[in-house]
Amino acid sequence: MRIGIFGGSFDPIHLGHINLINRTSDILNFDKVIIVPNLNSKKNKHEKNFYHIKQMIELSFPNEKKYEVSSLESNCDEKHFSFNTLKKLVKSSNDKFFFTLGADHSKNFNTWFKPNEILKIVNLVFINRPGYELDLNNIISNNPGYNRFINYKGLKIIVNKKTKNKIIALNLKKEIKISSSEIRKYIYDFDEKNIIKYISKSVYDYIINNNLYIQNEN
Repeated sequence: MRIGIFGGSFDPIHLGHINLINRTSDILNFDKVIIVPNLNSKKNKHEKNFYHIKQMIELSFPNEKKYEVSSLESNCDEKHFSFNTLKKLVKSSNDKFFFTLGADHSKNFNTWFKPNEILKIVNLVFINRPGYELDLNNIISNNPGYNRFINYKGLKIIVNKKTKNKIIALNLKKEIKISSSEIRKYIYDFDEKNIIKYISKSVYDYIINNNLYIQNEN
């Protein structure tokens, strides 16, 4: 089974997230998708409520049995590391796991907690987006085992000959450019024109019904 793992705050989830997850899943033929909301205290100063974030994510993928929301990084009083989360998800499974990241993380991936260990247990997928520079050389320079280069159906793939794990560069041509912080501002300002442009109706209704994001962040 091919399993895609997507992390982020999803605070709230918007159409940009949904488009990225769906299109990446289609291109890489994922059989299952695990979405991991990250409530790291230093990153997330807003809802800090895993229940609401989980509900909004599930509303965004109705009737999709292959999508699952993980609670492994749901405690906002703890600092979460990707390696620890991935190790728990992978365990001793024989499935193939693909950890998806934005292109901007390619520059600092080597500074993460146990980056080389991450490469041993999952395939990395970098989403190459306009305005961000993808730097795979920064990663493979510290991991010489990645020395087989393949171009396949528009994908740039670097394979580790020993582990068979891959680093994949994926271009999404039709990206929806929006951020969760912009969504929160639109909600606070009650800019309904932009709210309904960038989040689904079900998520919008949920936010209104639960009085979310009504505090000014400034």
